[in-house]
Amino acid sequence: MKHLLILALMLLLQNIAFSQDTGKKINFHERVPLEKRAERQTQIMTDSLGLDAQQIAAINAINLKYIKAREDLMASNISKQEKIFDIETLDIMQHKDFKKALSKEQFKKLQALEERRRAIRKQKFMEARRRKGGN
Repeated sequence: MKHLLILALMLLLQNIAFSQDTGKKINFHERVPLEKRAERQTQIMTDSLGLDAQQIAAINAINLKYIKAREDLMASNISKQEKIFDIETLDIMQHKDFKKALSKEQFKKLQALEERRRAIRKQKFMEARRRKGGN
């Protein structure tokens, strides 16, 4: 009986020790400045779409503009539903700007790349959902 009580006390203390909130919430975007994120996105697009120097400058400006807009939106106090709608609106506007800066072939290739990324994200989401026991 004494051993059972000690074991229960040890388990309780272990739970308390590991469940404490450190107060630090990790926000991965805070570590990377907006300009660096825009440059990284531009570099990915340059590598995959073969942008020329003029396009690189235009795409970087577009990326920076919309990264800043998304950051401002996420920091606002509007509802989650409104944020989702506004992010979708920003995506549409960003694609209109991309369409102006890219050739038709490059824009089609960008759309195909984004569709592939969406499919991969959806697949990962569904796999995670299955692992958790969801439908």
